[in-house]
Amino acid sequence: MRGWLLRRALQAVAVLAIALTLLFFLMRAAPGDPLSRASEVRPLTPVELAALRARYGLDQPLGAQGATEKSTICLAPAAVQMASGSTSDGGNAVRESFTSYLSGPTLAVTPLNAKLASQAREEAKQASCRYVLYTSMQLERGKSGGGFLGKMIGGAVESSAWELRGAARSTAGRMVANAAASAAVEAARGLATNVKTKDELTLDWRLESIDGGVVAKNNTKAKASSDGQDLLTPMVERAAETIANAVAH
Repeated sequence: MRGWLLRRALQAVAVLAIALTLLFFLMRAAPGDPLSRASEVRPLTPVELAALRARYGLDQPLGAQGATEKSTICLAPAAVQMASGSTSDGGNAVRESFTSYLSGPTLAVTPLNAKLASQAREEAKQASCRYVLYTSMQLERGKSGGGFLGKMIGGAVESSAWELRGAARSTAGRMVANAAASAAVEAARGLATNVKTKDELTLDWRLESIDGGVVAKNNTKAKASSDGQDLLTPMVERAAETIANAVAH
């Protein structure tokens, strides 16, 4: 009797494995990918689609999909104070920049909607995130601003965008990187148009585990030396490097 039950259990496991394998390849043999219809339910930005594809490994070659476990970071809406310009544009710049830098073979970002920290944590649990990233940004007007708007707005993030595009190994990965990097470029440009000489940008971030423990945090400031200077991108790049290292360890 025990031998019969064991054989039946092994047969069930084998059938389940075969069914899951067939389902995996049938879904990917269809045109597009499993997320191609996501925008029909709710319009998604290129960065949101890129983050979802990165989270589920759809930016990797077919044979590598599902082979690498990714650490998913849920990104809470940024708290933003702007001396000039729109706070929504500032929040968008923070979100797009962090998403572009924290998306890769071992990292994925899921933007959250909840603004309260307690609700953001609950939303992150529902999204199966291992970490939650809280950010705040403040742009303060310097004592003397003005002059001509810089012509190289977004230059630093454009350079980083090319690095992100080149780092992607697959065609799908390059498409995802292009979408995320392009969105980050546009967001950084929008923020930089509000920056004047001697303005000061403060970026504060805190990475928490899903149970609320602080994994890493930092507060940085930068002062503009010219109108239209992109202050945010270098700050996000350094923060993302620290975050990636903290998650890896």
